[in-house]
Amino acid sequence: MPVAAFEQSASPAPTAPQAAAAAFDTSELVNAAHQLTAADLPRLQARAEMGEGRAQVLLGLAYEMGSADLMPQPSQALSWFLKAADQGITWLRKAVALSPDNTLYQAQLGQALAQVGQTDEAREILRQLHEISTRRYVSPYHMAYVYTGLGEQEQAMDWLERAYGERAGGIFGVKGSFLFTPLREHPRFKALLRKMNLA
Repeated sequence: MPVAAFEQSASPAPTAPQAAAAAFDTSELVNAAHQLTAADLPRLQARAEMGEGRAQVLLGLAYEMGSADLMPQPSQALSWFLKAADQGITWLRKAVALSPDNTLYQAQLGQALAQVGQTDEAREILRQLHEISTRRYVSPYHMAYVYTGLGEQEQAMDWLERAYGERAGGIFGVKGSFLFTPLREHPRFKALLRKMNLA
């Protein structure tokens, strides 16, 4: 995907909850990264430096994998991925501030924080979710987000299996969710997909 097409596909500035809930289509970004040339970088880098998360991820992928005429540069890739993570965490914090009762945003913030090494804050969010669940329903699917981010795969699978048992919203999209990528090779995850006829 040339940069011009990528720019046209980017939506106007979303509200914080929309941005927090929106997932990047990683296959689209990987394909776009493979097609980038050195001539595309200045415009894309300008957008990324202005804080556009999709552009930051695209640059990270391009520098990680290399592309048509770009050699892989792991340090550049890491730098752009970290900027995108910071951008995502900022949006998730805004989403939580705007919708403090929304456990989806809280869980996704917890997962993101855990993935960038802010595990104390992620565990505090997890503690809050458990406490909220004593007063009202919290989707087990949301709990699985945070456990996945923390790398606690068995606990994440316990919650995903519980989500399936309860037919909790979101569970039927688990196969395509990039948020559960770390679980994809786990035997229990594969078994869950088979049970759901998604394997």
